[in-house]
Amino acid sequence: MKTVEVALFMASIWMFAACSSPHSIMQSWVGQDDEQLYARWGNPTKTIDNGASGKIAVFIGAEEGKQEKSNYCDFKFKSACIPPKMKEYRKAKLFYITPMGHIYNWKIVAAGKMGE
Repeated sequence: MKTVEVALFMASIWMFAACSSPHSIMQSWVGQDDEQLYARWGNPTKTIDNGASGKIAVFIGAEEGKQEKSNYCDFKFKSACIPPKMKEYRKAKLFYITPMGHIYNWKIVAAGKMGE
């Protein structure tokens, strides 16, 4: 009986994790109005005119993580160690919005690809 309980518990955790993935969160906005998005997320970092097909609302989050480059040491001179460098990176969340204000698509990209 314990095995069944553990299996059900693990299945429920897996389902919860799947429901709250970045993909499912972003996808849940498709079909919603931009006013609802702004009410929930605040004003976008920037808005890009997408020509006749509407606009792109860009939300750039704060620092989301760091990548560490390896340590370099000259083994003859221990005092000549160069500490690892940290590289900051951020993600930009883009929402594609029709001229009528409906969200029809989304994308997540590195903020550096947005010219940041």
